[in-house]
Amino acid sequence: ATEEVPLEVLEENLPLEWESFPQYLDKVEKTPCSVNTMTLFGHAAVRRYVMGADSIAREATQAEVNQMVQLAEEGMNAGAWGVSTSYSPHHIDGSGGHVPSFFANDDESVALAVAVGRCGRNTFALNPRSKREGISDGDKALMSRLAEASGVTISWNDFGAGAANWLGTIEFMEEEIRQGRDVRVVARCQPAESRFTAGQISPLYSGDADWREFCGLERA
Repeated sequence: ATEEVPLEVLEENLPLEWESFPQYLDKVEKTPCSVNTMTLFGHAAVRRYVMGADSIAREATQAEVNQMVQLAEEGMNAGAWGVSTSYSPHHIDGSGGHVPSFFANDDESVALAVAVGRCGRNTFALNPRSKREGISDGDKALMSRLAEASGVTISWNDFGAGAANWLGTIEFMEEEIRQGRDVRVVARCQPAESRFTAGQISPLYSGDADWREFCGLERA
């Protein structure tokens, strides 16, 4: 599933007519759409592509890491803005288990972050393991290492309402930036379990007549 969109819905409405990331970008380019897009190359997807079923069972070999880096660089050279990954235990795949990137060691993520800088891109985005409980010392050390090794912005997701030890987390990022390591966070102001559906009027779009009309349509 993708943000709780069932896999069968994605397969029915968005046929996967590509294999490589450059092919995906070609598909986006040819799709009539009025929304500007900035894409990130997905660690979980490339890990499954390279390792198959082992992607959710073990750490990668050096040869497999090298292949992931090669494909990531191919994607960024084609237009991806950076790389994204997730260690969050709350992110699950279509089988109900953890996404492949959850099983990666730190060295694997560092190799991908270094590739971002080597390609002249600027963003390595991640969901840390401890984002809901309060950022752990281990996650802080990983983000610091990623920033130091790559020289790019480490953007983690997300810093929400009621975050544990929020002041300590802000102080950590401020100190990282003072030391030349650009660690930043995506901030939000709603609870983590907010639900957004077509059956309700979201305050984000409540002023839009087309959205109000859409929400009033009968459900199939």
